[in-house]
Amino acid sequence: MSHNHKKLSSELTVSLAVLVILMLLIHPYWMPMGLVVICIALLAVLVFGLGVFVWHENPRDEREYAVIAQTGRFAYLIGGAILTVGVAVQTLQHNIDLWLVFGLAGMVLAKVINSISND
Repeated sequence: MSHNHKKLSSELTVSLAVLVILMLLIHPYWMPMGLVVICIALLAVLVFGLGVFVWHENPRDEREYAVIAQTGRFAYLIGGAILTVGVAVQTLQHNIDLWLVFGLAGMVLAKVINSISND
């Protein structure tokens, strides 16, 4: 098994684990509080692990660089769209969760700061 294949399968496994934990945490009321805390801690560790995968991406040529850049743009657009819909819906319900606002603001600020620093 090649290094890239191992890395991809590891990243996929961690991503699937994050999705499973997120699904469990949508309605955590059926779980004991101790299990909820363990899930939250495990989620934090796994998301940090995904961050390590992203941070250590090292394209070998222009094609891989383009794929990584396209993936990042797609993730930014999907994340921004979901947070924007969340902000809009909750604003209309007069019950806005500030974490949605902070998440969207963080994405936009990170994009602006990265754009400025790369000019």
